Amino acid sequence: MGYWISQWLLCEQGGFSKSAEETAEPNQDLFGGGLFGDPQPDSQPSPSPAAPGPCGTCRSCKKALQSSWVDFREIGSAQEDDDQESNKIKLDAFRDLKNSAGFGAIESSYRIFLIKDAERMTPQAANSLLKILEEPPRGWIFILTATDSSLLLPTMVSRCQRIRLKPFADSILKRLLVEAGISSERIPTCLDLAQGSWKKALSLGDEGLWEKREQVLKFLENPPEQLNTVLEWASNSADHFQQLLDLLEPLQLRLLQWSASATDLQSPHSFDRFLTSHLKYVGMHLRNLSRARDFWLNRAERLAKARHEITLPLNKKLLTQEILLPYLLS
Repeated sequence: MGYWISQWLLCEQGGFSKSAEETAEPNQDLFGGGLFGDPQPDSQPSPSPAAPGPCGTCRSCKKALQSSWVDFREIGSAQEDDDQESNKIKLDAFRDLKNSAGFGAIESSYRIFLIKDAERMTPQAANSLLKILEEPPRGWIFILTATDSSLLLPTMVSRCQRIRLKPFADSILKRLLVEAGISSERIPTCLDLAQGSWKKALSLGDEGLWEKREQVLKFLENPPEQLNTVLEWASNSADHFQQLLDLLEPLQLRLLQWSASATDLQSPHSFDRFLTSHLKYVGMHLRNLSRARDFWLNRAERLAKARHEITLPLNKKLLTQEILLPYLLS
């Protein structure tokens, strides 16, 4: 979506380029000082596309589709690996932006910066970006993506226009998973656990994560026996911990939804072997449905809190232990 919006803003037929020139102050172009003289108005305005969005055929769109556009820059973490620290967006990523604050777009009316996974910014990087957002240079547009806006500085969010993307329908996700080559046996589970997220659905179909899902299910079935295996894997990296949350949360939701209408701890026919065994384990220790429901609710709240904690400089192993140990019920 960030790429699509950027391409639309820079599209020569999108209508935004003309409006930017019309609203610019007299004798001041988007470079800030009129170094190259005032821009000459077009003899005829560019036609607008039939539907909202980039035309896909103009010079700017072709450059965008070839990843060779000049007035677009993507900012992300220095590395894409499992190390939590290297996955952070650090201060260095924004230093040169301040040095180029006096310069505007080169080929179009806007200069666009896409910051992917903005919640990964270090506090220093976030404060540096905030200073730019407080007084943005003329013609500069920042697009930030984040899975959870509460993980960003409130002062930063207040300076942004939030666009909430609704989850994909299962029918669309199913088609995308088929096109991605995910086996038909795994697709129903991927749809159930992804909760409308294409990124989650695709990762859940991966062979490696599919095996980890089996381990998490076996952990719910017999927590004491599988604790160390899941603990070592989930605490190995921030991404693994995130995957543990992605796997546990839908299962907790399923248990809570069932408990809201159940009258006892008898397993429903819709539960698979693992959840049935987990239900028996919980019933053996907690004895009644009310206590079991409170336990699952506490677990769900703890998982939600962990979403924020994983972004902090905390010991991953201790944090994972706090998530898993209560399941022992001892």
